[in-house]
Amino acid sequence: MPSEGHAAYYAQRASGGVAMIVSEATPVHVSSLGRPTHVKGYDPRTVPHFKRISDAVHEKGALMLAQISHRGLGAIPLFSGTAIWAPSPSRSPHTGEIAHALTLSDIKEVVGGFVQTARNLIEGGYDGVEVHATHGHLLNSFVSSKLNWRKDDYGGSIENRIRLLIEVLEALRKLPLPILGIRIAQSFHGTGPDAEEASTVIRAIEPYVDYFSVTGGTQATKHLNMGDFYSPPGYMLELARQVKSITKKPVITAGQLQDPELAARALKEGMADLVGMARGLICDPEWVRKVEQHQADSIRSCIACNNCVERVDSGVAIGCLFNPRAGREANLNLQASYFPKVTPVQKILIVGGGPAGMQAALRASELGMKVVLAEASNELGGQVLLAAAVPGRNAFGKVADFLQRELIKADVEILTNRRIVSTTASDLTAYDGVIVATGSNFGALPSSASISVPRHLAGDVVRNPELPKGKRALVFIEDGMSAGPGAAELLLRQEMEVEVVINAAEVGLALPLSNRQMLMARMLALPINWHFHSVLMAVNAAGEAVIQTRGGGQKTVAGIDFVVHAVPGNAETALLDALIKQDRLVVAAGDCVAPRSIFSAMREGYDAAELMFRKLTVSAAN
Repeated sequence: MPSEGHAAYYAQRASGGVAMIVSEATPVHVSSLGRPTHVKGYDPRTVPHFKRISDAVHEKGALMLAQISHRGLGAIPLFSGTAIWAPSPSRSPHTGEIAHALTLSDIKEVVGGFVQTARNLIEGGYDGVEVHATHGHLLNSFVSSKLNWRKDDYGGSIENRIRLLIEVLEALRKLPLPILGIRIAQSFHGTGPDAEEASTVIRAIEPYVDYFSVTGGTQATKHLNMGDFYSPPGYMLELARQVKSITKKPVITAGQLQDPELAARALKEGMADLVGMARGLICDPEWVRKVEQHQADSIRSCIACNNCVERVDSGVAIGCLFNPRAGREANLNLQASYFPKVTPVQKILIVGGGPAGMQAALRASELGMKVVLAEASNELGGQVLLAAAVPGRNAFGKVADFLQRELIKADVEILTNRRIVSTTASDLTAYDGVIVATGSNFGALPSSASISVPRHLAGDVVRNPELPKGKRALVFIEDGMSAGPGAAELLLRQEMEVEVVINAAEVGLALPLSNRQMLMARMLALPINWHFHSVLMAVNAAGEAVIQTRGGGQKTVAGIDFVVHAVPGNAETALLDALIKQDRLVVAAGDCVAPRSIFSAMREGYDAAELMFRKLTVSAAN
C-alpha cells in the first residue's frame, strides 16, 4: 500500500514548484509485481492511501498523476508468485525464465487491470494516469516485432501488434479521467520500432491521449535507459524531437536534463513542450524554485550516479548520494517536530573534510550550531576527489564543489592543513561536542614477499598516473570500487601494456548495477589483457607474474615492470577511540565507522549532525 513516505516525498517535490507529478510505475495486475515495494494499484484498498498522496500534492499546488503499467518481462516471479507474462514465450532479461504467452482471457484480464487501477486512482483524487508503453513492459512487448511473434489478431502486422494498446486506451477513455497520457518508446540502442512503425503507432494512439512522454529502451538495456554519468546530458532529446515532428499533442522529454540551460534549450528549440525530470528532483526537490529565483548555483545537481535506481530495484526506500533527505522525508519531518524551537548556541568541531564531514558541517550549521571543520590535507573532498579523478567519473567533483560553496555561505569556519590526532584529543575542551569523520586510508601496501617488482596503490596512480615507471603494468583489483579500473585506463594513456587480475567476473562490484555495467562496457572496449576469476600469486624480480585462475590452474605472464594494488580502505579510528576513552560527547560518521560508499558517508554525516544536536539539547536541558 502507498505509505506516509510516499505522501511526504511527493509533497516535497510539489512544494519545490513542479507543475505535475507522475508517480512511479504502478502495477495493474499481480503478475506485474517486480519488487516488494511495488504499490498494488489494482487493489481497491489503495484508494484512501492514494487520497492522502493527492491531497498532499494538491495542497502544494501541483497536479498528481500515476504511471500505470504491466511490467511484462520486467516482472519478477519471486514477488508476483506467477509466471512472467508476455505476448510470446520470450526469455526474461532478469531471471532467464521463459514467459507465459497471454491467452485471450489473460488479455481481457490485463485490460480490466488497467481500468481498475485507473478507477482506484480517480477515487483517490488523482488528476489522471500515464500508461506505460515502453522499456519492454507488456504493452511495449506487444508492439515489438522482436518480442511478439503471435499468430492471432494480436500479432503479425503493426496494426495487430498495437491492438492491445488501443484496447487499453479505449477502455480508459470511458472513465472520467481529466488527463490520460502515455509513455511511449522510440528506437534506442537497437530497440524499439523503426521510423515508419513509430509514426504509425503515434498516429494510431494520438486521438486517445492528452500527451506523449517519450523515452526508449527495454529491460535488457536498463543501464542505457537510465543513463548514468557515462551518458551525455539530454541523451533522449532526439527521441522527443522525432515524436514532436509527428504529433500536435504535447510532448514530454526526459534523460538527464538537470542543467537548467539545457532544459530551457529543449523547450526553446521546439524539441518538446514539457521537461520530465526524476533523478534531478530526487537530488534537489527545490530545483524549479531555485531556477525561478536565478539561484541555479545552489542546486544540488544530480550527477547520475544511479544510487537511487539501485536502491529502488533492491526493494528499499529510494535514496540519493547527494541528498541525504531523499526517501526519508516523513521520518525526518517527524524527528524535526521534536526538536526544541529555541536552544543555546553550541560550538562543535568536525574532524575530517570528506563527504561525511562536509555534509555534517552543513547540516549542523542549518540547525544553528557554530561549526569548525578541520581537514588534515590542503583541500576538502576526501574520497570524492579520488572518485572524480577516475576517467569518466568527474561528475563526482560536483559534490565537493557544491558542499564547499554551501559551507562558505553557511559561515562554517574551515581549517585546512589542520590534523587533529589522538594525542591532542584532550585539547578539544573548547568544543561542546566533536563529530569524527576522519574517513579511511589505504595504509601501507599489502605485505607480500612474493612480489619483487615495484608496487603502487591504485589511488596514488589515479592521482598521479606518471608515478609508476615501466612499459608493462599489472593491476590487481581486490576491492569493488573504481580506483583500480581508473588506474588501468590511465596507465594505458601512458602507452603502457596493462594486465588486470580480478577474482570476479567484472569490476566495480560495490557500485550500483547500471553504473557497473556502463563501467565494464567502457573497460572492455580498452586494449586490456583481462584475467577474470583470478588471483595474483607472485611476481619475481625478472617480472614473471604467476596468476592462479579458478578452474584453470596457473599461468605465467612475463615482462611485468610494476604492480598496482586496488585494495579496501582501513577505517581511521584513532581519534574516535581516544575521545570515547575520555568520555567526550562524540559522534562518528562515514568511513571511520567502516569504509563504504559516498552515499553512506553523506547520509551518516547528515544524521550525525542531527544526533549531535539532540545530544547537546539533552545536555543543556540537564
